[in-house]
Amino acid sequence: AEDAVSTGSSIDSSMSDFTSGFSSSPNVFDPTISPHAYANGTPDAVIGDGNFSSSSSSSRTRLGVLLIDHGSRNSASNERLHDFAKLYQEQFGSSDEIVIVRGAHMEIAQPSVPEALQSMLQEDSDLDEIICHPFFLSPDGRHASTDIPEIIESAQADLSIEIPISTTKPVGAEVGILLQAVHKTVKQSTPNIS
Repeated sequence: AEDAVSTGSSIDSSMSDFTSGFSSSPNVFDPTISPHAYANGTPDAVIGDGNFSSSSSSSRTRLGVLLIDHGSRNSASNERLHDFAKLYQEQFGSSDEIVIVRGAHMEIAQPSVPEALQSMLQEDSDLDEIICHPFFLSPDGRHASTDIPEIIESAQADLSIEIPISTTKPVGAEVGILLQAVHKTVKQSTPNIS
């Protein structure tokens, strides 16, 4: 129940942040935005119906997110990354600027980083930027700090990719989030911790 309460307030806070940008927006319905975001009900005019042209909708950044792990000989391990990418897409792809989320493997398995980058650009040629996220625990490890940035830089040059590609810190750099996740799994494994 505690998780549900904190999740609810987080959702309420996110919705409040999300809808705050609509106070000065034109009275036009954007089908990519939840109808609940319109304080006075949904407007009659619809973006794209010929009656309205919005500079804000055309200037909206279209982001691709590429999650990159090491790659494994175990296919279930590789598939887990792709399942996570699908979940990320479902959770955040429709309400944010993120339009495509995919997974790639640094080595051993397919798709490779260059293959995934090329596939993303073929799938959505209107991407403005690709954000690569090393799906690694150690922010100081060679793969996350050196190998993946080099693979991305090489792929960008070899494929003549002209849009920006940036790399985030690995998930392991988020110590507070990791501590909470580890503690949650420890608590779930024993009735001795409340």
